[in-house]
Amino acid sequence: MVAAQQRIGSAYFVIFGNYGDVTRYAEERGVCRQWVYREAASLQQALAEQQKRIERLQGRLRELEQQHTDLQERLRVAVVLDADKQAQFASVGQACGVSLPVCWELLDVLIAGQQQSVATLGRASNAAGKKAGELLPILDAWAQERVREVAADEIYVKDAVLMTVEPESLCWLGGRLSAEVSGAAWAQEFGHLPNLEQVTRDGGQGLAKGVALVNAQRQEQGQPAVVDQGDHFHALRGGSVGVRKAERQARTTLAAAEAADKELAQCDRQGQNRTGPTNRARVAWQKAEQAMDSWSERERLWQQTKEALLLVTPTRAPRRPRCWPRPYRNCRTAISPRPSAWYRNRRCSIIWTVCSRKSNRYRFRRKSSRPPCGRRVCAVGRSCCRVSLLKRRPCAGCCC
Repeated sequence: MVAAQQRIGSAYFVIFGNYGDVTRYAEERGVCRQWVYREAASLQQALAEQQKRIERLQGRLRELEQQHTDLQERLRVAVVLDADKQAQFASVGQACGVSLPVCWELLDVLIAGQQQSVATLGRASNAAGKKAGELLPILDAWAQERVREVAADEIYVKDAVLMTVEPESLCWLGGRLSAEVSGAAWAQEFGHLPNLEQVTRDGGQGLAKGVALVNAQRQEQGQPAVVDQGDHFHALRGGSVGVRKAERQARTTLAAAEAADKELAQCDRQGQNRTGPTNRARVAWQKAEQAMDSWSERERLWQQTKEALLLVTPTRAPRRPRCWPRPYRNCRTAISPRPSAWYRNRRCSIIWTVCSRKSNRYRFRRKSSRPPCGRRVCAVGRSCCRVSLLKRRPCAGCCC
């Protein structure tokens, strides 16, 4: 401690002392002046090294603080992929239709070499499915009582899966694996929906028989029948086939006409007789023009048909319509020309349904067993009318 104070005193007299102070300080201590100067220099050097150390420590502190901030940010978005989280990942992937090998590959991107095997992930997802399946009867009982409309169709994996979906909420009501797609199987599926009013379906025979069986059972029990409604998708899916066929024919004839023009130009360059090539080019261009006109006409008619299939709101439909409301006339006008045999094979009929004015949903109740035609007036009553959908089926006993 005394030595340190002496070094501080030597530095003080060397740096801040007046003339002669260093000599008097050296005489008082009994040392030479050079000793005082060496002590002052060593103190200055120690202080300089200490300042550098402080600066290094401050820089290291800033680095550690930045590293701490970065780690906090990473921790905020970090997910620990332990065994439970990997099982959850595989279960959700299976529920979304992702295969277990693909889930394994995705986990390999996140935790390379640390993910569980495909078999382990499969056992975990199977266990999660069984555990979640215990809740389905409770949820199904709650949802099935509230269903008024349902869209039904089957998909195929190994066997058929009978799918039912509520259209407004897109709630998946059922996906039962069935060994057969029959009317009895669909009737059993619809039997779980006690308040069902309408079924929207495609043209499958099994679905049609299922709805017919349900309506027969309801008729015996004195309950209202379920409205059997076709969907837009399957009614319109085949309509564009004729347009594409006309397009291919137009492109083929146009290419033939261009080839005939090239042949005629070659005859002109070679000075040959151009009578035959001229006639062939004229005929080819006539066919191309006819094909282009046919293509354009089919495209126009098909677009007009699709526009006529839009739902008509109660405010737009007449309250007491005669047998040909405007949307139906538009659809009939669009379909009636039938420029080829392809269209004659796809006769369409409009289902005439009515909707209560107090309802804001598409709850249809059929009032007439026949579509509107020129020979019969539809029994509509006082309800507002709505043209619903096209169905790809002939109209028995109707002028359509």
